[in-house]
Amino acid sequence: MPHQTVLLAGSTGMLGTRIAEHLLDTDDVALRLLVRASTLDDPAKRPALDALAERGADLVAGDVTDPTSLDAATHGVDVVISALQGGPDIIVDGQVALARAATANGVKRILPSDFALDHFKATPGEHMSFDWRREADAQIAELDIEQVNVLNGAFLDGVATPGAAVIYDDEAGTATYWGSGEERFEATTVDDTARYTARAALDPDVKPGKFAVAADLVSFGAIVAAHENATGRRYEQRSQGDVDDLRGWIAARQEEGDFGTALAGRYVEYMLTGQTTLDDVQNHRYRTSSRRRSRTSCVPVPHGPSASRHAPLRHLPRAARRRARPARHPPLPEHHITGSRALARSQERRHDQSIHLPPPGHHRTRHARWRPPGAGRRGLRVPDHLPALRAAGVDASVDRSRRRRARGDHAGGQRQAQAAAAH
Repeated sequence: MPHQTVLLAGSTGMLGTRIAEHLLDTDDVALRLLVRASTLDDPAKRPALDALAERGADLVAGDVTDPTSLDAATHGVDVVISALQGGPDIIVDGQVALARAATANGVKRILPSDFALDHFKATPGEHMSFDWRREADAQIAELDIEQVNVLNGAFLDGVATPGAAVIYDDEAGTATYWGSGEERFEATTVDDTARYTARAALDPDVKPGKFAVAADLVSFGAIVAAHENATGRRYEQRSQGDVDDLRGWIAARQEEGDFGTALAGRYVEYMLTGQTTLDDVQNHRYRTSSRRRSRTSCVPVPHGPSASRHAPLRHLPRAARRRARPARHPPLPEHHITGSRALARSQERRHDQSIHLPPPGHHRTRHARWRPPGAGRRGLRVPDHLPALRAAGVDASVDRSRRRRARGDHAGGQRQAQAAAAH
């Protein structure tokens, strides 16, 4: 018999569907999906609901805009998760009504639809979606129910999509964005956010309040570099302006009445300034997904002195296998964010951003480390013509065996020296 019953609102959305899938992968969980009657009759959404129902989810009629319909839906539930999107009638009134019905039926915990930057740090009145969520969270906090606010930074799947935050002009060969391209901000894939949400919802040791997870610190410049690897094209990176210029652009959009574009610009502003950066990131808390083994690793890995508080969620080609040592590469190398295959997948609206995973069956040991093809002993690509490089005065550090080859101590070293001299 299931030990916990979870009610999920917003299960037909991009994030909600993923949360439902991870909950269904978990043993001892009974999942209910709060579904409006209009959604059941929607031919675009019904197939996704049927697929979840076939896996064991129960479809429960209810509408957060109709509080009287929520009593039966929340009866016998242990945890409520909201992945709802919409205006204040949904985010504020609807979620508060859902929380009140849950409290009346003895539900222990609710996870409202936060899933963003730390909106608690945003300036009131600047981003209305953040304002709505803070208002809903404040009202829910007054009820006799635990509230866990999952914060994940930006969605990597969205921010890496061409045209979202970076504008690519293939004809002109340019990539344009706000800022210098070096400002780093937190980002997490939709799937990792959903996985952590499902685990946190069921974890009795999670305390009420903020629950932050951040897959990595990324930058627009590094995203462009990854896009170049994915497409094989090269772009001249251009800045639309600094943060002050962005604020002026936002004000102009507001004057024109284009509030949706202005909100998107404000989101980028918070990403660039770091005002809404996450605190107490919980990447280390869960190592694998619930039933099937996940390809996610949440072992804390240092990857730069300024980013040591973040642990990447995905296996990395080098740092994840040398976690006791600080990374020797720059804090944000291109492959640290996403590989070419992963970026291509994100552009296809897929959410698996895993990169450079070890082959199946490989077990990490002290003496048998996996590394990507073409990588050196420590995960770095070593020059093929080391003698020529040394003759040119280039300082290259290699292991002892490569030094022997460079001196020509055996046939392979002699061939390498001849090739370098010819080069």
